[in-house]
Amino acid sequence: MHALAALLALVASRWIGEPIRRLIASTHEIAAGNFGKRLPERRMVAEIADLAVDFNRMSGYVEDYVSRLREAARLLAERMLDDD
Repeated sequence: MHALAALLALVASRWIGEPIRRLIASTHEIAAGNFGKRLPERRMVAEIADLAVDFNRMSGYVEDYVSRLREAARLLAERMLDDD
């Protein structure tokens, strides 16, 4: 009986734990500047899959925002050089 409980606990921890580990790794990558990082949205527990969808949406917004900021900075730098 104890062996079965231990086996079920192991399976459950991998089933839930692995997607969470991927989410953590992805948040570290975004924190390091890899704004294009996305998570697979399939083969996950429903709640974690929902979290992955929201994470991917957020990552896309951040990636777009940073891209627009870089473009604005580039245009501003060009304008400043043209004024000299």
